[in-house]
Amino acid sequence: MMLGRHLLGNGAPAKPGDSWTFTASDVFTVPVTGTYEVTLVGGGGRGGAGGKTYSLTGSDRLKGGGGGGGGGAAPVTVKNVTLVRGASVSVSIASAGGTSRFGDHVSAPPGANGGNASYSAGGTGGWSGGNGETATSYEGRRGGNGQNGYGSGVKAGNGADPGTSTNVASGAGGTGGSGYGAGGGGGGGVPATQDRSIGQGGNGAPGMAVIKYLGR
Repeated sequence: MMLGRHLLGNGAPAKPGDSWTFTASDVFTVPVTGTYEVTLVGGGGRGGAGGKTYSLTGSDRLKGGGGGGGGGAAPVTVKNVTLVRGASVSVSIASAGGTSRFGDHVSAPPGANGGNASYSAGGTGGWSGGNGETATSYEGRRGGNGQNGYGSGVKAGNGADPGTSTNVASGAGGTGGSGYGAGGGGGGGVPATQDRSIGQGGNGAPGMAVIKYLGR
């Protein structure tokens, strides 16, 4: 596997099976006319924010905040395209929540964001991201985990923990998913009767692209 544009101009002819991986935006210069398999991944969805119940009254105020939902992973888009030798194709690699593009040939959408917690109720995970926990007692609840993405080598952000009071625990942030386009972890919920910032969800992982030469 070859990495990036700087290895395309080394004078060696491309042969079927050669591939080029992009983890940042760049330009692909087509080495030979033929068919290329483009694998493209968008940015992962962000985790949802945790909740808090400080503004409520009565018994509802005595429950902690629910956890935010974990972000969903970006789908993997694969398409075969015919390219002409010498053409320059823009490769746009998305950050969290963005769309990756291979020129005008292929685009890959982002993962779904996790849902924010609604007071004590946990947020829904984006696609296959984990749901945030719902609070039934004083403690804040944990955020959902982000959905794993494509491959390895990168990781989405974890959800934030809003902090623990002197005697009541807050909800921990969910764990961000692994791989390109993975979803971020959901934020943790605030303990009951506490007026503090909610736990924010973690950012999704960036996307990537692989261009593989199949032949003429």
